[in-house]
Amino acid sequence: MSRALRFAFGATVTLGALALAAACSLEDVAFDGKSCPCADGWVCDTAANVCVRPGDDAGNAPDATPGCVGDGCRCETNADCKDPTRSKCSAKKTCVECTASPDSCPAGSYCNELEQCTVGCKSNDDCKISPNAPLCNVATRRCGECVTAADCKADAGLVCSPSGSCVEGCDLDAGQLCPAGKTCCGTFCLDTKTDVLNCGACAKACDKTNGTPRCSAGACAWTCASGFGHCEGANNTGCETNLRTTVTRCGSCSKNCNTAILNANSITCNAGTCAYAACKPGFASCDGNAANGCECACGKLDQACCPGDTCEAPLRCLGGGMGNKSCR
Repeated sequence: MSRALRFAFGATVTLGALALAAACSLEDVAFDGKSCPCADGWVCDTAANVCVRPGDDAGNAPDATPGCVGDGCRCETNADCKDPTRSKCSAKKTCVECTASPDSCPAGSYCNELEQCTVGCKSNDDCKISPNAPLCNVATRRCGECVTAADCKADAGLVCSPSGSCVEGCDLDAGQLCPAGKTCCGTFCLDTKTDVLNCGACAKACDKTNGTPRCSAGACAWTCASGFGHCEGANNTGCETNLRTTVTRCGSCSKNCNTAILNANSITCNAGTCAYAACKPGFASCDGNAANGCECACGKLDQACCPGDTCEAPLRCLGGGMGNKSCR
């Protein structure tokens, strides 16, 4: 007599009854609940880091722990991406804000190399709102009056500038000058007060890092991609700061977690919000608000700490106020 021992990864082993009874019980050997990585036929529940049957991951189960959020979440399809800010499954099998092919960003934006939607055009449809700039140059992601010289009125002597405007041509050596208010940059008569590639002077292009630049009154400005900001004042650095992770500029250019979080260790910026690992010895959070850190101090016995409480041995904040807030 023999029994079949079925393993979760698909193998079936037939053993004699006596040998089987001596070796183990007659039960299925399952990987369910085991730590990831998983065998074939099982999936990793990234929220709990355990192997489960397909469809039983925490993100799909009712009333279960929410799935993975933030950067680096693994996926097979869009349905695996539970973070609403990263709802697309990329070719690299990670959850991202957008995919470039096909471009999943809403009108007036495109999916950049960081797989984030940022202001700019991906087709002429994005430029319909601007009748004076109806054509999308996908190389620069800018709506313009022209993309090639054929889009300009050649009989009027107009040519297409690199920034997408139909302008007069110029040749200083040949005595072909520009009209008043325009500057001859190369062979194009440009308005350096508004030209994003020649902003304030010829060949002074506005930086494109993590955003869409514009030129106003000869100075660069930016519309930044989500999670980025221009924090370097008058410097031509684009949207150089990651507001999701930079501790000294967390969520905005003016938010410094080191000064916002009091008396705490291991201060971080996570998804644009200040956080910390633990209070410093002798301090605790009275109000439970992680945004302001550990404002309660227990330095000596009977010292006032949390509202209505006093420090008691061993330097804990105990009493009739907030109560039971340990200063560690």
